[in-house]
Amino acid sequence: MRYLATAVAGVVGGVIGWVGIAAAVMGITAALGMHDRDGGLAMSAFFFFGPFGGLAGLVIAVKLMLRRRREPGAAPLGRHALVALGVVAMIAGAVMAGFWFNRPYVTTSGLPPELRFELRLPRDAAPPALVSRSDALARRSPIELVTSQNTMAAEIERVRMEDGYPVVVGRVEMHYRTRDRSIVLKSPAGDVAFDLKLAASPDATADFGAWAAPSKRSTSSAVQGYALRYRVETDGR
Repeated sequence: MRYLATAVAGVVGGVIGWVGIAAAVMGITAALGMHDRDGGLAMSAFFFFGPFGGLAGLVIAVKLMLRRRREPGAAPLGRHALVALGVVAMIAGAVMAGFWFNRPYVTTSGLPPELRFELRLPRDAAPPALVSRSDALARRSPIELVTSQNTMAAEIERVRMEDGYPVVVGRVEMHYRTRDRSIVLKSPAGDVAFDLKLAASPDATADFGAWAAPSKRSTSSAVQGYALRYRVETDGR
């Protein structure tokens, strides 16, 4: 219990010292007329100068607790400070793990994964026009990736015929971590939607899956003959 109480005091002292030094640095730079236009000064104050204040605050808090308990000397200070640092490391690890597992984006570096899809239309359906990347970025596409986080217009690269069926070949980027994804073909007669069975952070797949039928999310009454298959490409491709 002695170590725990001292560790808690050290953590509190570390937080106060970290925030205090960061605030002091921001105050000094503001007094000197240095403007933080892009957030660089705040980042430096918090992540560069802040840790020094945090370490100093932790050591001071531990020393005060030991003095209160009349345990002088460098050896007790070192032992209790190491325990406090261990608690800080565990808390920081838990916070970082929480941020990692709850991060909104599929990837934090490199390109997001792409969904490569083939949308089969009924024999008598008129295929949509091709959609370039720039047109997709401008949201000018009849095919969209709809998720619980965002909507992305898809590129349409080409249309080919397969056993008398028009097959629309396209791709779209997946930026957000979510299992709620659908490919939606929009038309005046209603939407034809396909639910995607993918993980929140999908892995690359070498081959297309089986043809899937439209889902209950479709608002069109004429979904007969539509089918979709897809695969995932990642930055490593």
